[in-house]
Formats: sequence, structure tokens, C-alpha cells
Amino acid sequence: MVQNNDGDEFPIYSTEITVPEAGWLRLYFDEVLLSGTPGEDGSYLMIHSVEDGHWQRLDAEHVQNWNMTSAVFNGDTVYIELWAF
Repeated sequence: MVQNNDGDEFPIYSTEITVPEAGWLRLYFDEVLLSGTPGEDGSYLMIHSVEDGHWQRLDAEHVQNWNMTSAVFNGDTVYIELWAF
């Protein structure tokens, strides 16, 4: 578990996910627990395609709407950040 004790919106975790030579990637989540109220003070995930810079922002509501998956991203690498207030 990670958390932000500053009170300001801030990335508290990040990682890069690579599947060598993949033409595209889609993330599938087993479990996502994001604190706060979506659209107000809710934590969220930012996912970026390293290849073309396209991105997706997923808060707790969006994760459910996307059925625990991300959009499809071009290339073999995405960068994911967890933002929290």
C-alpha cells in the first residue's frame, strides 16, 4: 500500500510495463482499490503509451466502466502512474 500524506495531488507510484516486440498493449487488472471520490479527491491511474504519447486516466469509476481493463495502447511499452491527493 502506498499513500500521499501531503494533501496535494501527486504521483506516488510509477512503473513501466514492457512486452518485447508487442504491436500493442492492453492492461488487465485483477484488483484496483483507489481512495477518495472520483472527480473530486479520488486517486487515479495515468497510463501513457511510450510509442506515441497517447494516454488514459482511470479513476475508481472508470476502472469499473472499462471492466478492469485499460484502453489499447500502441507499441510494446506503457508507463503507468498512481496519483493520489
